[in-house]
Amino acid sequence: MRLEHITIDNFRGLSHVDMSFSRFGCLIGENNAGKSSVFQALNMFLRSSSALDTDFLNPAQPIRIELTFAGISSADLQRLEESHRSRIEPVVTDGRLTLARTYKGAGGKGTMWVVREVPSDPRFHKGVLEEVLKPKISTEELEANVRHTYPEIFAELSGKISRAAVRREWSECVATLGRDEYTTGDDPLMTGLDRSVAPLLPEPIYIPAVKELNDDLKTGSTATFGRLLSILFEDIEHQLPQLEGTGSTDSNRTRDTASSADFRSPPPSPSAHSTSTRPRSIATPGSAYLPKRP
Repeated sequence: MRLEHITIDNFRGLSHVDMSFSRFGCLIGENNAGKSSVFQALNMFLRSSSALDTDFLNPAQPIRIELTFAGISSADLQRLEESHRSRIEPVVTDGRLTLARTYKGAGGKGTMWVVREVPSDPRFHKGVLEEVLKPKISTEELEANVRHTYPEIFAELSGKISRAAVRREWSECVATLGRDEYTTGDDPLMTGLDRSVAPLLPEPIYIPAVKELNDDLKTGSTATFGRLLSILFEDIEHQLPQLEGTGSTDSNRTRDTASSADFRSPPPSPSAHSTSTRPRSIATPGSAYLPKRP
């Protein structure tokens, strides 16, 4: 799977960004054009990080980050637990899945949505139904809510209102909607599914902009260059014994392989070396590889 499209609204200096990605994405622009902000938004989404006061371009408006993933295969879905997989599969269409996060204030991790075809009439959005049937309200309040929002359902039930009956009638109303009564919009994920979908998403490795070149070129596991080397060696580590065996008859090749093996020390830090089977995204202010297969 790979990241195909990203849309960002009201994040830092970005009022609205809408861009598509190829298999290799590279953002090029002048200083302060917002390149780093794009990657920081991507990192915040994938890591489920909280929004800060400084993340809001307009504090009165929410931040919205939307990602579209393409090429989702059965192998990708196998990373999910079976119970969660059965609930995610219906919203993956032709190998594509679009998810969005909205942040309405600092300190929150945001609300995740699946972007799909939803009824044009907002009354038939799941969130509106749950608000009408919210718990801990009296029978009188429940009846008043249903009468106000769903008069047709109230009439059909002849005043015999219960949450189960309203849900049943609501589902029947939605089932009778025609295709012309749908539009693309945000649909809430089922309870707990926002955390359960995490294994399906790429694991980001965010490397900030270079500040001190001499420090960033060090090969330690916490330096920028060292982290990139750790990622590269992690991917080819399984090939090293084969390369050493092939080079055993060639002294020059043996010396080269030995020096490469020595260069891999010290071992990578936990943040740069992961045993997770999740695909990884590498995001720097100058480049992005989205995502890399495990």
